[in-house]
Amino acid sequence: MTQIFVNYPTTDLNRSKEFYANLGAEVVPEFTDENAACLKWDEGIFFMILTREYLGTFTDKPIADPHSTAQVLTALSRDSRDDVDATRAKILDAGGSENKEPRLGPRSVGQVQAALDSRTSRTPGP
Repeated sequence: MTQIFVNYPTTDLNRSKEFYANLGAEVVPEFTDENAACLKWDEGIFFMILTREYLGTFTDKPIADPHSTAQVLTALSRDSRDDVDATRAKILDAGGSENKEPRLGPRSVGQVQAALDSRTSRTPGP
């Protein structure tokens, strides 16, 4: 099975870990320590939340400032509009923010997608 690990920087690892866990992601202890947290979103899809310092050890490029630069946009597909609205509510209740209102994706067939602002260091912390 192919696995996807999407890496996001954060300034508050514990707060970010709690944020994604509140959305239903499962913490994977084998890949979680004081520098990073691995959260399983679905079979084969994982969010790696890394401290900005630790993420910097993987690249010589500067880590984007999420307050002024978009680094990546993440879209999470859901099975119905009700599921999108429920996920959106969880995100906002957990202290997250959104870039734009959820909408039908351009290639969606029977699915609705919520495009979320992936500024993890702002979602939910500073």
